[in-house]
Amino acid sequence: VGFEAWMPLLLFVVESEEGDWVVCVSAVTETSETSVGLTEVMTDALIEHAPYEGINYDAPSLAMGTWPEVLCCSLGSTIVIIVRSKGLVVAYELADTGLELIAQEHVGHYVVDA
Repeated sequence: VGFEAWMPLLLFVVESEEGDWVVCVSAVTETSETSVGLTEVMTDALIEHAPYEGINYDAPSLAMGTWPEVLCCSLGSTIVIIVRSKGLVVAYELADTGLELIAQEHVGHYVVDA
């Protein structure tokens, strides 16, 4: 994929003009001895969300707020995207060929962060 192992990844989800949800992966790189930069998007993948379009769970009153709407987490080459109000959890493996879907699960409730 072309990033240095010790430099972090930047994960983000965007909504396209067509309404598709796209998870994007960039990397933080060292541009000089005293500066870091960001690569262009190295790889991306569509999040299949059509089955969940009519679902919007309300946040519980004990939740720590509703922002961010999407949680993006990674550990090693595993990337997990959580769409909180949809109760949707999607896991990918960051491989040399791009993002490979590991699993997609609807948990049936709003996802709180702690």
